[in-house]
Amino acid sequence: MNAYRYAVMLQQSLKLGKGRSTAVTWILIDGQKLVVANVGDSRAVMSIV
Repeated sequence: MNAYRYAVMLQQSLKLGKGRSTAVTWILIDGQKLVVANVGDSRAVMSIV
């Protein structure tokens, strides 16, 4: 990546502010036990339809 392109991306990112992300991971053990882990600034939501 050249210096000009990097500088343009940096200026744009400063306008947008901090990014946010969330990771939700789940595992079903023996078809009976569900373990859910959440990392980030949002909650994990589960529903049964």
